[in-house]
Amino acid sequence: MTTNVQDNQELFKTTVDNAETWCACLTVAGQTYRRTLGTVADMSETQAHEALEELRKAATPTVTIQDVTFGELALDWQKNIVAGNVAKNRQDWTASLLRRYILPTWGHRLVRSIISPELLMYYLSLKETTPRGIASECRRAMSQIFQYGIASSRAERNPASDLKRYVSRPPAIPRPAILEPEKIGKLMRDIDRVPVLETRLRIMLQAYTFTRSGECRLATWPEIDLKRKTWTIPSRRMKMRREHIVPLSPQVVKLLRQLKKEYGGEKWLFPSLMRHKKGRPMCSTTPLYALQALGYDTQRVMCLHGFRAMACSTLSKSKLFSDEAIELQLAHAENDSTRLAYHRSDFWEERVEIVCWWANWLDSVKSDKSQKEAKK
Repeated sequence: MTTNVQDNQELFKTTVDNAETWCACLTVAGQTYRRTLGTVADMSETQAHEALEELRKAATPTVTIQDVTFGELALDWQKNIVAGNVAKNRQDWTASLLRRYILPTWGHRLVRSIISPELLMYYLSLKETTPRGIASECRRAMSQIFQYGIASSRAERNPASDLKRYVSRPPAIPRPAILEPEKIGKLMRDIDRVPVLETRLRIMLQAYTFTRSGECRLATWPEIDLKRKTWTIPSRRMKMRREHIVPLSPQVVKLLRQLKKEYGGEKWLFPSLMRHKKGRPMCSTTPLYALQALGYDTQRVMCLHGFRAMACSTLSKSKLFSDEAIELQLAHAENDSTRLAYHRSDFWEERVEIVCWWANWLDSVKSDKSQKEAKK
């Protein structure tokens, strides 16, 4: 059903995919064109009129009204490129960028009408008004969308690519991590004071395996083989989109058996214990709040990701293991697929030794204080 707005036949509301949507219908050079502009829920009437004016301005001999809008191209790019090639957490991050920062400004614009100077002003404005790194992330996403448009014959050039030197990615800020053995020992003793067993085991699993937070939080029981002492993380959850097999130390096997006994082992290793979130995994902030409650500043002193830096630093200093095996255990990038396959098999026994040595080392620095006090 269609409803006219203020008797203006060029702009009206209609229902598209069960959502009330703004639609434009205008005549250019004797030919009538009809386009959807956006849902009523996401676009005010004023914004709809502005989008209509942009369409009218864009209708030139080189930019025709039937050209694709940036929003249409972006959604197509998400569906055909991002969904099948990017990890789930990155998909969610990209969708958030589009929804919050990019599409409200550029979604209704025709792709061929967008030029570099106006994009530059937009990115510089984002630098001033949004958190660190958002401007460069938006430029990067838009550049990929334009490039997809060129490949699919829906764009002629990539105006966002021209701005890379002016809107570059800010230098990475190292994640906070504790690296001194005495302080690591205190941290491990403090973790024992976390009152909720599930949260305590969640932090301990990440400490022993030094996996990434998303890999650990979303772990499921079908990934665990207690007989073979392995944890197989599927490619969809890995940063590099490659399956990663983690050998499990005796300490981790014991921890997992305790988890299964206490929480049933139906799907998630760490299911949410909140009634309204039943069937979902533990919230990502729960272990962070636990560390904060112990007195650790997760922004400056120690975060969950810090266990990776802690393990990498300690293992390297030990001089007991090859750099290749340590890198493989950390699941860092390896570009040569043939070399990667060779490494996986060739370094497996050394990787087993790494996780066992690391778990024993953590236990030893944890008990150092009590042993010294016993001698006194």
